[in-house]
Amino acid sequence: MIQIIFGTTVHARNQKRFMLISFLLVTISAIVCAMTNHFIVFMIFRFIQAIGAGMVPLITIHMISQLYKGEARGDAMGTYQILLTLAPALASIFGGVLGEYFRYQGVFFFLFVFSTLLLLLAIYTFLMKLNLISKKSNKDFYKSIEVFFLTSWGLQ
Repeated sequence: MIQIIFGTTVHARNQKRFMLISFLLVTISAIVCAMTNHFIVFMIFRFIQAIGAGMVPLITIHMISQLYKGEARGDAMGTYQILLTLAPALASIFGGVLGEYFRYQGVFFFLFVFSTLLLLLAIYTFLMKLNLISKKSNKDFYKSIEVFFLTSWGLQ
């Protein structure tokens, strides 16, 4: 459902910002779901998590269409679709193993760690793309994140 609502917006706005927002929604929702004991809170944050997760395929497809042309676009789209097809099968198996040993909270803690790493990787990649940090720079990574948020969110 979010893809229908969000589909027209992704073409007109900054996809990088939307990608970061989606990772942030998934990250925050995962930790809340792992730690809450209230069913209503759990359901609200699962809904928020679904919004964040539903944004990712739209943004990814739009970014692929902008980054690649011709045959390279077809190759990139094919690779993305294979990964998108495999993800539910692998996630079910891996989630089942995590759930067996760590209950449902383990699944959400893993999702929190994984989405946090993706968020940090996206921030770092976008900073390198904007030339706010260089590959050879020895700047502190936390300083890089601070610079990113100050410039991207209009705080500086």
